[in-house]
Amino acid sequence: AVKTAPTVFPLSPCNQDIATTSQVSIGCLVKGYFPEPAAVQWNSVLLGSNHYTHSSLLTIPVSQWQSQSFQCNVHHAATDTRINKIIDRESSKPHRACPQSGPCRPSPRQPIRSQRPDQHQARSRPPTPRSKVPSGCGSSCPSGNVNVYLVPPIPRALYIDRNSKISCFVNNLQNEQGLKITWSREKNGHLNVDLLETVEEPNGTYTVVSRLNVIAQDWESGESFTCTVEHPSFVSPVIKNIFKTRGNKKAPKVYVFPPHRDELNPGRSLSLVCMADGFYPEDIDIQWLQDHNPVSEDQYVTTPAMKNKHDDSFFAVRKLSIPREDWNGESYTFMVVHEELPMKFTQRNISKPWVKMNQCSVSILPRFASNTVRPNC
Repeated sequence: AVKTAPTVFPLSPCNQDIATTSQVSIGCLVKGYFPEPAAVQWNSVLLGSNHYTHSSLLTIPVSQWQSQSFQCNVHHAATDTRINKIIDRESSKPHRACPQSGPCRPSPRQPIRSQRPDQHQARSRPPTPRSKVPSGCGSSCPSGNVNVYLVPPIPRALYIDRNSKISCFVNNLQNEQGLKITWSREKNGHLNVDLLETVEEPNGTYTVVSRLNVIAQDWESGESFTCTVEHPSFVSPVIKNIFKTRGNKKAPKVYVFPPHRDELNPGRSLSLVCMADGFYPEDIDIQWLQDHNPVSEDQYVTTPAMKNKHDDSFFAVRKLSIPREDWNGESYTFMVVHEELPMKFTQRNISKPWVKMNQCSVSILPRFASNTVRPNC
């Protein structure tokens, strides 16, 4: 194995009531070195380790913390590396991301996994600096609620637009500086990664998104894609992987429903409803079109894919609200995209039916022919 020098992270106390505490703890994390051991020294106190990644904790009186400067000294003999890190006293000022007491430590929810040596990597550029986050614990004391999750490519992007992406979201970051997102894949192949997207949320935290372009053939093969997130506040990288869902696949059955006769009263908007039922996996894309043009998303409501009770399949419903006058002469199309459909998508058309007038009611008698819904009376 190749000798590797360690990386050292200073850990400052995140104590919000130092004035009433007699002692504080400061730490020094040593990680990523080979071979062992690495020695950690606090002024004149020597600490040893039998692990490849370890931390050293020093407990000192508050009076010394407030009046003296402290640093940890790391020596890795195998690579003849010496690293000195000063523990920043500014990091111990109160901040909403700090725990109530004790030194900073990583969130226990962050998984740890070594990266396979045969994987190919692509690294996203660091996010562009934005407005400065209020000072406090900074990078050495992350919030325990940082979330990392992956979103698969949507079916429409995979099979229709041919512009599909896997998205890696990192949200609730207290500080975006030093964030690094790396993509890798199970098989040999090119990795095309978009520039990072960074958004400052209303609560002062940051959400960062990295998107990996993926073609339908690679996704359909079941290949695994991995997003690795590193940040100065993380003791170990957060690693998430994703691949196409496996299982007993089923194509959706699609049903379209015209406005109910009670909605035909003057002065009311009308509702067009479409349901996709019995499909698996749950990834599905549903869209309304008006005269072959996409309808604005603020005009319809879609339920998430929900599991049927009788089997493992899913169903979803999309309700479109239209002005009453648009129902005259306009045609609407409901398009469903799912991997198990013969052409990856299907469409159902619906237009204003002929209405049979009775003395007491208005009745609509639908007749379904091919993919077109044109009720006749």
